[in-house]
Amino acid sequence: MSQLLFKGIGMLVTLAIGAGVYLLFFKADPVKEAKDDAPAVGSCVSAEGPTTQVDLKETDCAEPTATYKVTAEGAKCDKNEVNYTMTVTGSTGSTDPAVELCLTYNVAKGDCVDFPIAATQPAQKVACKGKKGSTTVLKVTLVDAKSASTKCPGQTVQRLPNKTRNSLICFGEV
Repeated sequence: MSQLLFKGIGMLVTLAIGAGVYLLFFKADPVKEAKDDAPAVGSCVSAEGPTTQVDLKETDCAEPTATYKVTAEGAKCDKNEVNYTMTVTGSTGSTDPAVELCLTYNVAKGDCVDFPIAATQPAQKVACKGKKGSTTVLKVTLVDAKSASTKCPGQTVQRLPNKTRNSLICFGEV
């Protein structure tokens, strides 16, 4: 009986040591997982939710919901780019930055974008039809991916030069 008990305890100790070794060497790293799951530079994303907790979803760039394009990771963003930080919650409950992304608008001439006045929601691409006279919807009048110093066309109400990426987006009324 004591030999059986001794063998049972030995098996439990062996299992505990095995589990400890597994956790030590194969433990999931939440920061690494977040980096692996982050959209790559050049991919497009949709943004959903309030601006304080925006959720990015990788989306085909041709989709109408793909409002943003990732321009850089871990770099200093241009003042006209959106700086998005993916965070992870550590074992102590602290929230730590895992991935820093720079986003620009994924737009083409003729697209319309809704910029909510209260800025509680991220900007979204929308259909232009029926938006004439809107105070929050602007129409893209020019996209220049080669120069931040290009002049915008006449009725431009918003000029977004990106000196870091040497590009320019101009918006006008719908």
